[in-house]
Amino acid sequence: MVNPDRVQAANTSTVDRHSKQALNVAREKRDARQIRTRKIVLGVVSLLTSILIINALVGEQGVIAVMRARAQRTTLETVMNSLQKENYELRQLAVDLRTDPSTIERVARDDLGLISPGEQVLIIGEPRYSDQIATTK
Repeated sequence: MVNPDRVQAANTSTVDRHSKQALNVAREKRDARQIRTRKIVLGVVSLLTSILIINALVGEQGVIAVMRARAQRTTLETVMNSLQKENYELRQLAVDLRTDPSTIERVARDDLGLISPGEQVLIIGEPRYSDQIATTK
């Protein structure tokens, strides 16, 4: 005769073994799902990070655009400073032309080629059209 305790023990051990196998399969599935989820999350985060880095470099307010804007600003500041200096000099010349007779005389002589009454102009050197005179001889 078969001992009922022994049959029950054999059934219990078989059930335990099947339970452990089922638990192991469930754990493996869970681990595989977690690994897949981690890979997907890592991929999405990597993609978003790449997009942000590219936008930071090339975008409308990116590093390259900021560097170009700084270079343009430096150039414009240089131009502005030279124009402000020229503006100051022209304003000073305008004031001097209104008030200083020697400035008026200097501009009349240098820029307009005028002379005072009784003066004679001496031109030293060859005339500007000397090459034309030499070819006609």
